[in-house]
Amino acid sequence: NLIFQWQLQDQTWVTDMVQSLYFVGFLVGVVLFGQISDKIGRKKAMIIGEIRFCLTWIEMYNMNPNYTVFAVLRAATGMLVGGATLVMFIYTQELVSRDRWAVTSSLGAVQFAVGSIIMIVVSYYIPAWRMLYIALTVPQVIPLIFTWFVPESPRWLYSKGRLAEAEDILVMIARKNRVKDPVVCLVKKSVQETDASYSIIDLFKYKSTTKRVLLMAYNWFVCSFIAYSLTFAAGDMGKNQYINLFLSSVVELPMALLNANHITFGLCGRKRALAASLFISGVACFGLMAFSPGVKNSFKLSIGLGGKMAISCSFGIIYIYSPELFPTVVRNVSMGSLSMVSRFGGILASFAKTSVETNPKVAYLTFGLTGITSGLFSLFLPETLGTKPPDSFEDLE
Repeated sequence: NLIFQWQLQDQTWVTDMVQSLYFVGFLVGVVLFGQISDKIGRKKAMIIGEIRFCLTWIEMYNMNPNYTVFAVLRAATGMLVGGATLVMFIYTQELVSRDRWAVTSSLGAVQFAVGSIIMIVVSYYIPAWRMLYIALTVPQVIPLIFTWFVPESPRWLYSKGRLAEAEDILVMIARKNRVKDPVVCLVKKSVQETDASYSIIDLFKYKSTTKRVLLMAYNWFVCSFIAYSLTFAAGDMGKNQYINLFLSSVVELPMALLNANHITFGLCGRKRALAASLFISGVACFGLMAFSPGVKNSFKLSIGLGGKMAISCSFGIIYIYSPELFPTVVRNVSMGSLSMVSRFGGILASFAKTSVETNPKVAYLTFGLTGITSGLFSLFLPETLGTKPPDSFEDLE
């Protein structure tokens, strides 16, 4: 255990700080790799992110009695993980048509949940942290190898004017999908389209996008804040921490699968589904306030898992809902900005475990208030179900 290795029994806040630095690195990675992938390509950016396993090995063999080195390495690892995650999300979205974005977004959530489940099971059978690092690090070589053999994003190639390469990749994909004698002929973008560039500042030049970006930024922050807070505070709900974390990850799966099949919001739309799930997560956090400090039972765990399930549903919806709210010309900028805001929620959530141990009622009250207010604010957003995503700012007017 890291606490005992560096004699931090009386400074448990250090573990919260190390975790928060991981999310700080994640935030930096999201911003940095968004620019890198636009400049050198999605594939190369993913390869850079995949070398994070080298830092993990350094962390594992760090024998320095000072935890500072470990904290810095965790921040660097977070940067690579955040960057690789963002680029992989963009890459998968660019390989499919818009009508499949909901599916690819939700499948990413499924993979995250499955990975969390596997990690918890492995940590149960391998409690020694160095051996656990080995068990979790070795498999990371596999995606690094696979990334070398995947093609570059044809959309990125097209945006850079490399039409011949994009056409070759699209033909290859068509053949893989058993299209007979595929022919692809791309038309070069006009100079005006190619030279046009937008930044986050453009989002605030129009009243419609200003409202949307502010409301969605708060939603992204709250989703990250509550989701990670309930995960880190899982030890306060049930008697067995491994079971608590295992169930906390398991409940994410059905929500991700429902989102992938449009079941969650297909009946009531994006807006109402998002508002309802956020509201339910807030109510669940209020329910946890009813228990006396230190009480751990199955009923309390059930309420916590209900809140985790609801916030997982919210997280899945905002990944699908957000791109539909903003014009094509600023869609990548808006998604990158919203993802960056959500990392502040993760940074604050790093202190959830300590805050719950110190004053659980205040902690759960904070979680609940953010969930309730976020759900109410979501009702001021427009519904996008069944509508064509806007291509320009003029489409919103």
